[in-house]
Amino acid sequence: MKGFALKRLILLRHGKSRWTDTDIPDHDRPLAPRGERAAVLMGRYLRQIEQPIDLVLSSTAKRARDTWALAATQIDGLIPTRTDGGIYLKGSDGLLDRIQEIEDGVANLLVVGHNPDLEDLCQLLAEDGDNALRGAAAKKFPTGAVAILDLDIDDWVDLPGSTGKLVDFKAPKNLV
Repeated sequence: MKGFALKRLILLRHGKSRWTDTDIPDHDRPLAPRGERAAVLMGRYLRQIEQPIDLVLSSTAKRARDTWALAATQIDGLIPTRTDGGIYLKGSDGLLDRIQEIEDGVANLLVVGHNPDLEDLCQLLAEDGDNALRGAAAKKFPTGAVAILDLDIDDWVDLPGSTGKLVDFKAPKNLV
C-alpha cells in the first residue's frame, strides 16, 4: 500500500438556470442572472480555500460550464478543466465512475454538476464531519452550493470504499 494521501473532493452545483425559453433543450439551458451572480460569489469563496484545486471536472451542460467559467474568473491562476458528458444527469453512480477514473496525481478535485447526483454523492461519502453541515447538505443542496469533503484515500479509484468528512457546505445565500 502506498503512503497515506488525503484527497479533497469539492462538489459545485451549477447556478440557477433560465427557464423562460421552453424550446431550449435541458442540456443547453443558460444561467439566469441570479445563477451568474451566485457563480461569481462561489468563485470568491473557492479562492479562499487553503488547498489549490488541481483539476475541474465539469458536466457538458451549458449551465455547468458557464457556472465554472464565471467562478474561475475569481480564482488566481489557470486550473486544468475537463468537460465530460458522462456526468450529465447520470446519477451518483455515474458521477462516482467518472471520479474513480481521475489520475492519482490529482489531490484536489472540483466537480461541477447537477442534482440529485451531487446531493446523493455527498450523502454517500460524508459520514463524518460537523452534524450541522451534514444536516444542511442533506436537507437541500441548492443551485450554486459547494460541499467540500476530505477523503482518506490514496487513489480516486478507492472511492467509495472509504467515506469522508464534510468540512464545509456553503450556499450562495450564506455568502451575501
